[in-house]
Amino acid sequence: MGALQSTLLYLILLHSCKIFAYKDQQWKKATATFAKDSEGSLVTEGACGYGDLHKESYGKHSAGLSTMLFNRGSICGACYEIRCVDHILWCVMGSPSVVVTVTDFCAPNYGLSVDYGGWCNFPREHFEMSKTAFAEIAKNKADIVPVQYRRVKCERSGGMRFTMSGGSHFYQVLISNVGVDGEVIAVKVKGSRTGWIPMARNWGQNWHCNANFQNQPLSFENLLFRPETMAVRFFQNPMPEFVPEATPSTPQEQEEALTVGDSLTKLLAMPYAPLSERLKRAALDLKETIVIETWGVSGQKDGDFTLYCGVLGTAFLLLKSYEVTRNGNDLSLCSQIVKACDAASLGSRDVTFICGRAGVCSLGAVVAKHAGDDESLRYYLAQFEKIKLPKDLPDELLYGRVGFLWACLFLNKHLGQGTVPSSYTAMVVDEVIKSGRRMGRKGRCPLMYEWYGEKYWGAAHGLAGIMHVLMDMELKPDEVEDVKGTLKYMISNKFSSGNYPASEDDRKSDVLVHWCHGAPGIALTLVKAAKVFGDKEFLDAAMEAGEVVWNRGLLKKVGICHGISGNAYVFLSLYQLTRDVKHLYRAKAFACFLLDRAHKLISGGEMHGGDRPYSLFEGKGGMAYLFLDMIDPSQSKFPAYEL
Repeated sequence: MGALQSTLLYLILLHSCKIFAYKDQQWKKATATFAKDSEGSLVTEGACGYGDLHKESYGKHSAGLSTMLFNRGSICGACYEIRCVDHILWCVMGSPSVVVTVTDFCAPNYGLSVDYGGWCNFPREHFEMSKTAFAEIAKNKADIVPVQYRRVKCERSGGMRFTMSGGSHFYQVLISNVGVDGEVIAVKVKGSRTGWIPMARNWGQNWHCNANFQNQPLSFENLLFRPETMAVRFFQNPMPEFVPEATPSTPQEQEEALTVGDSLTKLLAMPYAPLSERLKRAALDLKETIVIETWGVSGQKDGDFTLYCGVLGTAFLLLKSYEVTRNGNDLSLCSQIVKACDAASLGSRDVTFICGRAGVCSLGAVVAKHAGDDESLRYYLAQFEKIKLPKDLPDELLYGRVGFLWACLFLNKHLGQGTVPSSYTAMVVDEVIKSGRRMGRKGRCPLMYEWYGEKYWGAAHGLAGIMHVLMDMELKPDEVEDVKGTLKYMISNKFSSGNYPASEDDRKSDVLVHWCHGAPGIALTLVKAAKVFGDKEFLDAAMEAGEVVWNRGLLKKVGICHGISGNAYVFLSLYQLTRDVKHLYRAKAFACFLLDRAHKLISGGEMHGGDRPYSLFEGKGGMAYLFLDMIDPSQSKFPAYEL
């Protein structure tokens, strides 16, 4: 017991040495509901693993967070101030605020729309509050209320608490009652007979490692998160501007090439043919793991049917693997997964390729075509024809009209032009153009769009994604000019760094370098504009955005939406356009960084494996897809974005 007490004292002291500066957070928009049972999961248990919240000093002022906010449990223990706004009927008069602790996960329900019951579906920002906390800001008769939220410091007493468990070769600790910011992002443990050993996050604030610490006093090192450290989103790029490929001609030179330099340098210098084989092996090994984690051994393991972070993304990866290897088992399993997604998505109001029913039906049709299954091909095409676009559908890529149009383009590419007739897509294009012009008249940009009240610029929800799809459609001359004018407006209003704002009203925050927000997604659209229009202004802007990605795009996540894998596609796209080997080297460098360091960095807590760690857009599924695309870089395509 004495050894344990000294361990706790050491922990508290070390924790105080790891505090970063803290700045006030701005209010952000979200929605909130409350758990109907006041003594339910938010009090007696929860995904963070705290158990009885009264014993952990969190009481009834707690909340479960949607996928967008929960971050696979890394946010557990953090504190948020929440206030109800903009609803005279349901908000408590005066808009008082309440502080809650994150103790649970609000699970998505992808059978329902984000606007009709699927409050916690990605990418909705939502709080499921305890009834006690909710009653302080809104009336309990309310079903859902608009709120504003911000991160605040947690006030705790008694110091950090450590609940230890495990066996002779497995050690686990639950960290709770963390003051100030409440969130632990990395843990290391050291026994009297061991060095420092990184612990992996099990879930929430449960950390574990495989080690035998019996009869050893222990020391821990905890790294605490501070909101402003979100600005430190990327690794400093350690790779040279260019490394020529080694061409050893003698056995001695070949031996020296294998021993000179660190492992990353060796990969960068490796001739492309053997490197592509290594990437292929890594991708196929990773594919097997992804299948087990998302589909399981004997059937569907992941209840999410979407391409973005669900099991349809696994099917998309299997199709890519089949195209590379011609392994019939991949195509067969892909077909099984799509069939399960078809059943799961029946009745869904989401209609896009990445996050909706159109992705299931169009991918199913293409897979059936590859398999020579005419009956399934007819079925999926018939199901696709039944998809109805709601009148209130937004225009963006993930959940809106152009996300449906992309599915139409996907079918026409793989099954033949006219599979989805232009007379049908023209009506949807017309709605997108009209919508953009209506909002564009309010400002200086020819076309402008909103998604949940924000005028986004990026690929996922904004201008870049919409323009990208429109450039593949049949447009009238005046519509072409509007698309070009919109892109030129974006170029003329970019940051001096070459990066782009996340939204029209966010002109000061030069932070995000993601496919979804920032230079990477916009660069891919500018490359396409340079191909379609032959305008040097678009090429120059794409090249400048590429420099931003090279310098700031080595992100601390692996996925394609907001990770290194997605950013690598900027260089592949630039290479295809220019045939400049510099861009191929940069794509190779990002892929080699992942191949060499991703596993170690994730295990050590220095890199995030993704909220859905095996998914296509947020996790290792995207990394495997990139590795397969690197085999023939001249034919690579950003999944579900480039055709």
